[in-house]
Amino acid sequence: MREEQEMNNDSEMCLDDDFDDDLMVELICQNCSCFFHHDDDDDCMGICSLDEGFESCWEDDLLLEKIDFSCCRELYLQKCFDGSREACDKFEKAMMDIPEGMSVDTYLHIRALKDADTSDLYQCLHQTDRKSVLRALDWISYFARQDNHEAYDNLIRFCLELGPATSLEEVEFRVELVKILSSLPRAAQIVDAYVRELTRTPSNNMTRRLYTEILKELSRYPHDEIQAPIENLLSQTRYSYKIKRRIKEVAGLVETEDDSWF
Repeated sequence: MREEQEMNNDSEMCLDDDFDDDLMVELICQNCSCFFHHDDDDDCMGICSLDEGFESCWEDDLLLEKIDFSCCRELYLQKCFDGSREACDKFEKAMMDIPEGMSVDTYLHIRALKDADTSDLYQCLHQTDRKSVLRALDWISYFARQDNHEAYDNLIRFCLELGPATSLEEVEFRVELVKILSSLPRAAQIVDAYVRELTRTPSNNMTRRLYTEILKELSRYPHDEIQAPIENLLSQTRYSYKIKRRIKEVAGLVETEDDSWF
């Protein structure tokens, strides 16, 4: 896996004397204390605070407190660059905010998982061999649980781009996919993935288990977090009276009669 290839042996390195004589820090812009990136953007992209073009921008409180470049977004987009490029002679090692009681090795391992490139795993999700796809899903969900934003986004992207489940094998695969999503922290993107599945896959005897799993997971969410997407679902998709009522019950749109359907 890519986390096992964190350091390129040919890269120029320096010692991090503040923590461990054996710990090496790669001499790239991203590891420099002068490198900053907008919170909502890719961690690899950012700007150098020594750039004179940003001199007046640092007076903005929002930028100073939250590293939010909204005050100079156009300039930021114009000036941002890939932080993996070789650092200049003004390189100054960034301080690592290591939680109390955590070793440096553990911290760096977690950072490696968070920053790992998962684009190859995303490509593996489109293989025809179902077992290979499930293995790739296990790995990409593992990275997503380590707060790897790219992995998380690619997992959700994969879920949203699927077509309807039209075979029993496909239904079983979607059930496994729901279980993988349920292992992640609750989020609006996951609700969207669940609702998307209900929208594209019709309710029938073959898909009953899939519907059961999705509604069971949706029932774990507060009503106010799922009512809007479910109301939108019901306005676009035709269901039998029984299924429609069950969906409404999960969202708290009607009172629950019984939960035997789950």
